[in-house]
Amino acid sequence: MASRAKRALAPARPLLLQRGRPSHGQPREAGAALTVGGYATEMQLSDSERASGRLAPSTVHAAVEHVRNNGFVLFERVLPRDLVADMQSSFARLIDTHPSSTEANRGANRFQMHLPFEPPFNDERLIASPFVLPIVDALIGADCICHYLASDTPLPGSDYQEVHPDIFPSC
Repeated sequence: MASRAKRALAPARPLLLQRGRPSHGQPREAGAALTVGGYATEMQLSDSERASGRLAPSTVHAAVEHVRNNGFVLFERVLPRDLVADMQSSFARLIDTHPSSTEANRGANRFQMHLPFEPPFNDERLIASPFVLPIVDALIGADCICHYLASDTPLPGSDYQEVHPDIFPSC
């Protein structure tokens, strides 16, 4: 799997494959379902998928449809809590200092910043996730190389950003 790491994504909490963000970056309440246009966007992995570390073909198909319809797919409770906590605290340290060292570069009080390719952001469970790569393969192709590790972070008072693709796959 390590050889595939160079072409993987770096999703944030929880495991999220995303083309655009339909919300204003506001956190959800614990247990609240994420919806777009009134439709649930979360998918639950089966016990056998979790145990094997592989998505069933029907799950890959459904996840691809979620991305095509909503711009993203969300799998809850896939990443270990300690990894999520480490990512949250590491990101908080970065975003706490970033606005003081640069001007907003994606609209009012919205910051795009490249993340360091170091722990915890380069953890193989993120960048070579067996739950993400089959979806990427189906959408973009098995020969794709995803090399962009960044965050577009809206802070309080930021402008709303419409849902949009950053790339236009030929699928």
